[in-house]
Amino acid sequence: MFDDLSPVLIASGVAVFAAAHLLLVFAPAKVGKLYWLAGAFFLLSPASAASQLSVAEATKYLRVYISLLMVVVGMAGARSQRFGLATRSLGVFVTFYVLAAAWSNTPLAGLLYKTFFALTVLAGALLAYDARNSRELLRGIRFLGVVAAVSGLFVFLYFLANPEASLSHSRLSVLGLNPNRIGQTAAPLLVLCAYLGLYDRSRLWKVIGWSTAVLMGLIIVYTGSRAAFAMAAVGGFLLTIPLGKRPAQIAALVVGVVVSGYVLLMMFDIPALSRFTEQYAYDTRSGSWRGGMRRFAESPLLGHGWITGNGRSTANLLSIYIQTLVETGIVGAAVLLGCLTCIAVQGYRGVRFLRQVRRRDELGILGIALTVAILVHGIGESSALLGSTLNSLLIGLGVGLIDRVPQLTYWEWARQRQRHSAWALSRPMTPPKQRPT
Repeated sequence: MFDDLSPVLIASGVAVFAAAHLLLVFAPAKVGKLYWLAGAFFLLSPASAASQLSVAEATKYLRVYISLLMVVVGMAGARSQRFGLATRSLGVFVTFYVLAAAWSNTPLAGLLYKTFFALTVLAGALLAYDARNSRELLRGIRFLGVVAAVSGLFVFLYFLANPEASLSHSRLSVLGLNPNRIGQTAAPLLVLCAYLGLYDRSRLWKVIGWSTAVLMGLIIVYTGSRAAFAMAAVGGFLLTIPLGKRPAQIAALVVGVVVSGYVLLMMFDIPALSRFTEQYAYDTRSGSWRGGMRRFAESPLLGHGWITGNGRSTANLLSIYIQTLVETGIVGAAVLLGCLTCIAVQGYRGVRFLRQVRRRDELGILGIALTVAILVHGIGESSALLGSTLNSLLIGLGVGLIDRVPQLTYWEWARQRQRHSAWALSRPMTPPKQRPT
């Protein structure tokens, strides 16, 4: 694997590796260590799939190592913290999905590969639990927004410098990256940055958030990925729910999106735009889905455990739901349905609790927006189940936030009550009916 690498390049890689660990030790305390690691994961995840990048293969192992390091650091800092209902239910499904490889034709390889997926999901959940209060959580989201801005600027500037080499069948393909892979990376980052643009109280961060979100939207359109577009649209729509009582802001948002989209379409010639207009109903999935259902019919109860084309990675069936059916059967599908039900119930409880204690509930909607967007994207893509991908990390983060934000809010609410007890006794607030689990 390393035969084609020069000694200088290998030495540089070792130096960067050592520098990354030193940065982890001496990283500024304002941003949690897990968020620094997550930022590195954000950059390494798409880079590891770039076929024209000479170190792409080595980057895959580094990406897995980063997710493992996130789990170690996160578990060391978690202490006695307890996962909520949504995170625990996701853990039950992930555990069953991983253990299903035990009854596959290649159990050892399947268990190893699926363990990478489980580590990445757990790393995402620990990322949500890393913050001790809402301020730390906001600082972490801001940091990830900066990482998104850097990666988006690199992709767009590389495309402007190499327009012909960056297009594959009229779709954006930087350094050999699959257009759909670029799109499914840009879409959740758009949701994160749109949150900053909508709800951050700092004007500077609003500008950074909106600018990066618009850039990510432009990249998605250039990729021609319809699943990524749906993912971004669903996540962005859910983020606007807290604005329901502020119609003027919703109107301004809609006008801003429409005007920005029109201006960008006038400024840039986008070859892949026809995939959203003329080819929006073009079917590229049914063949894989029919093949998957035929495999499901061969072993409907417990599935095949693990399906692979090369013995090293999971075969992509272009849908996390069909992937679950084929690999874990009806039993696994029932576990997934129970998991999604628990997540939905916990999300509803969390939003109701935030409104009950009269706190801003937009931070609570971020986890829901990320989770639902990835689940919608999963109708036409299996990336959330394929090893240590960005969507695997973010599904853990989204579900973790569904649990974590109400917990943080409860503790802050309780501390505020204690700090202002005299004021509270004179003007009592209605206590929450149920402490968030």
